[in-house]
Amino acid sequence: RSSAASDVYKRQGINAEYGALGKYNLALKDFRQVSKMSPSDKSVLDRISECDKIAKKIAFEEAISSDHDRVSVFDTIKPETIDVEASYQGPRLSDPISMDFVMEMIQTFKDQKLLHKRYFYELLYRVRPVLQAQPTLVDIAVNPGQTLTVCGDVHGQFYDLVNLFEKFGYPSENHMYLFNGDFVDRGSFSVEVIYTLFAFKIVVPKPFLLSQRKP
Repeated sequence: RSSAASDVYKRQGINAEYGALGKYNLALKDFRQVSKMSPSDKSVLDRISECDKIAKKIAFEEAISSDHDRVSVFDTIKPETIDVEASYQGPRLSDPISMDFVMEMIQTFKDQKLLHKRYFYELLYRVRPVLQAQPTLVDIAVNPGQTLTVCGDVHGQFYDLVNLFEKFGYPSENHMYLFNGDFVDRGSFSVEVIYTLFAFKIVVPKPFLLSQRKP
């Protein structure tokens, strides 16, 4: 009886896999049931592996296709429509963003105060095209008179980041920085870290390089 049932599931799987329906997930379900009944049947294991790869490929292609048509929540936010209250005493974003604003923002973060949400959104909007224009592979040329400081993982340690700038100098056209690691995980001040890095990337985009090892 077990052998007969195994044959039934195998036929169902083959029909689903190679038939007009092409329902590979159903084929997987049938083949896995067959595998439980006949664990030593190598042909079934091969079909499971093949179906699994095809099903994942189809799912990935569908996900990519739907992503093109999906509207990001971020794109629905309009920072210019967000009012800044008269009582707000923090830094105010100018156009273009100045180094003075960045330094005032850093001081605000050091004092553990908040940047207004309008400016949080505006910084994200302004840094996105800068990052999108960045090529995948960047050749770094350090010209005479320039300094390059290479930094490892920051891990959300905002005060360590500020101490680094205070010790070696803030980014400028003549002082390049390359951040080579995890920016925001683990630490308690990950938001402050990433916004500081984003702000410098906007103000001095070419000398300030962000390289993320991990996806």
